Amino acid sequence: MSFTDIKTEAWSYFQSATSVLIELLFTPTGLLAVRALVAMTFFSEGLGNPALEYMFCTSAARVAQAKGLHRRPAKAWNLAAHDELHYSWLVWAIYCCEKHIAHRSGRPSAIDDDEISCQIPSESCPGSTLDVEAFMYLIQHSQISSQVSKRLMSVKAFQQPPNTLLETVAQLDHQLREWRDSLPAKLRPDDRLRSLQVPGDARYFPTILMHYAYYGSLMAIHTIFAYPWVYSTIFGNDRGIVTQDQVIFSSNTVAEAARNIIIIARGLEINGASNPMVPTFYYQMIRLINLFIHILKFPSLPSARSDVALLDVAAGYFGHIEFITAEELSFPFARDVASVARQTVNKASKTDVPAITSAEDGFSLATDADIPFSHIFSASQDFNLDDWSVFSVFSGDALMNREIGF
Repeated sequence: MSFTDIKTEAWSYFQSATSVLIELLFTPTGLLAVRALVAMTFFSEGLGNPALEYMFCTSAARVAQAKGLHRRPAKAWNLAAHDELHYSWLVWAIYCCEKHIAHRSGRPSAIDDDEISCQIPSESCPGSTLDVEAFMYLIQHSQISSQVSKRLMSVKAFQQPPNTLLETVAQLDHQLREWRDSLPAKLRPDDRLRSLQVPGDARYFPTILMHYAYYGSLMAIHTIFAYPWVYSTIFGNDRGIVTQDQVIFSSNTVAEAARNIIIIARGLEINGASNPMVPTFYYQMIRLINLFIHILKFPSLPSARSDVALLDVAAGYFGHIEFITAEELSFPFARDVASVARQTVNKASKTDVPAITSAEDGFSLATDADIPFSHIFSASQDFNLDDWSVFSVFSGDALMNREIGF
């Protein structure tokens, strides 16, 4: 079946499911309603619509919490051990999905971590093929991701003193790296990838997700110092509090994570029957943008030309999606970004670019670059902090039409 045939048939099933959405949410239901909402969440992720997937996942979380599934079962419930185990896995599956969607869409989570008393299970349900070890690590990462969203991406976070934000970045970076170091060697992401041999067994998806999770969170933690428009607004006249070392470290961390995600994509198999949007699309678009910004900030670095080559590889990934979907999904933005980056580096190589002498120098973009959507990347514009939590929300249709929606 072609991509179009698959999408058409799947959409008919999804429409049937949405026809009973009111019943699932507002009438007496059992566990099947929660499962149905989770399934609809997974499907809506593939539609590339942050608003839709967020609402379905939030609904699943709300219904699960309304039934008390997020709490440790009381003895008076007289639940069988296998039922309690099943409930626990369902709750934590919803938790991981909801935290991930809330984080990447920039919207508030519907789950308060302090309200959860349901234990993280240590064994799978009878007859299940679930990789318990990998799932437990993903739950731990989701808890870290929840902290990143709350402590670095909320409105309250940006109202904190600069010193507090600096400490928060350091703490979350340390926490994330400790999690990475706790992973088994076969699942553990390296600081710098040259290639990634993805196992062809049951650990294919856990391995990919673990790498995406780690590199994606590194970028989320450090972009506060890597995006000029964010830094200039948050720190204002207190920019001197940020050292040059911090600027360079965070910028390099974001860039290296972006490079690693591009390298991961080279080993992924994409075909007409697979879903290119989940979760690969999000990470591939974010790494493209972050590496692009790094090149615009530092076009004269020795690594700039190899980074441009990586952007070409990244653009090729989206070209592959366009090919297998018979141009139904098209992302010219990726090709434009790679082209502008190459032009910027070529111009920098023909002119004398001064060396970085202060932290301030790390927070400007190449002034002569013909940047697509340059109004977004301008540090001088009046940047609204209330928009920061939804900055990374891109409309798939808008990107295809060379517009970015917020």
